Amino acid sequence: MFRRIFTRVVRQCQAAGLVSAETVHIDASLIRANVSMDALVSRHIDAALDVNDVARDARTIGKFKKVCRTDPDATMATSSMAPLRPSYKQHTAVDDLEGVVVDVEIVTGEAHDTGQFEQRLDAIEETLAMAPDRITADAAYGVGKVYAVLEDREIEGVIPPRPATRRAGAQALRPNVSNTIPIMMLSAARQRSS
Repeated sequence: MFRRIFTRVVRQCQAAGLVSAETVHIDASLIRANVSMDALVSRHIDAALDVNDVARDARTIGKFKKVCRTDPDATMATSSMAPLRPSYKQHTAVDDLEGVVVDVEIVTGEAHDTGQFEQRLDAIEETLAMAPDRITADAAYGVGKVYAVLEDREIEGVIPPRPATRRAGAQALRPNVSNTIPIMMLSAARQRSS
């Protein structure tokens, strides 16, 4: 019911010239669930291990996932700006012309932005009855899977690539005389030989 009403309103905005579908901005935000941290319990695996009298070992069975007894749909999630806590994730798409929201979906907090991208793009196209010309998103969407979806649909993507990840404890190569001169010398040698 909500989706039908939402689509009708967006299409009325299109008819009024408030939505162009030229550029659509996509992003996701964590929404903190209104639950007590005291209501968190370990998932079913703990009960099964207890029944079988098996000791828990995080090295062999992975991290212990917690679930909230009072709101089991809220899952533990974190971001660079928020601590680990029970959350939902809101995926939102906004048309650039007048800032009209053309898609919104609430999912579990564990769902990564890129995992919902193709579904959200399908919903945008269904709501607008057309594909947007261009999608903008932040670097969280800068992965091959997202670029491939956009390329397959011939939609321009304005998405910065994700920063390279480094292993824990690895240090970035810092420019200094010993590691920049050979590169500069090689570059100069290539220019002279051509």
